[in-house]
Amino acid sequence: MPELTGVAASQSAWSSIGWHLEQGQKLWREVLIGVVPGAVLAVLYFTVLSPFITWLQSNVGDYVPTGELTGALGAALVPFFLANVLLAPFVEESLYRGYALDRLQERYGLALAVVISCAFFGLLHWAGGLWYILLTGFVAGGLFAGLRVWRRTLIAPFAAHLALNILEFVWIWLAR
Repeated sequence: MPELTGVAASQSAWSSIGWHLEQGQKLWREVLIGVVPGAVLAVLYFTVLSPFITWLQSNVGDYVPTGELTGALGAALVPFFLANVLLAPFVEESLYRGYALDRLQERYGLALAVVISCAFFGLLHWAGGLWYILLTGFVAGGLFAGLRVWRRTLIAPFAAHLALNILEFVWIWLAR
């Protein structure tokens, strides 16, 4: 078999980690399948999960004081938008649900692969504190991993992640 070079090799590498459509899948449907749970998670975050994290920080404790992170993010909206809304969903889905999840599954099986990838995804968000690590890792990361496993593509988890981060950005922007 001839060796792939240039654009073909690049396309093959992206496809191998999940940036493709499976037979019969349509782009619009995969985006919709991702956007809906991502938006639902965002609404749950604003109405239930964020207040619960604040309660945990106040009553149980954390290494990040209550409300400290939101003010810091609100002070730098343009860099926050570029990093968190545009770049993070693409990079994080490629790494955690594309590259890592597949390789971990080969070695440890699906269930443990999902747990490990969720734990490391949560740890990436360490600046938010312990409760935010757990929320991000296992609630958001679990949703994204579930979409990846179910749909066998990164498009749906990317759309969910993007929807969540866009709505989070709007929420922080409106809170300013």
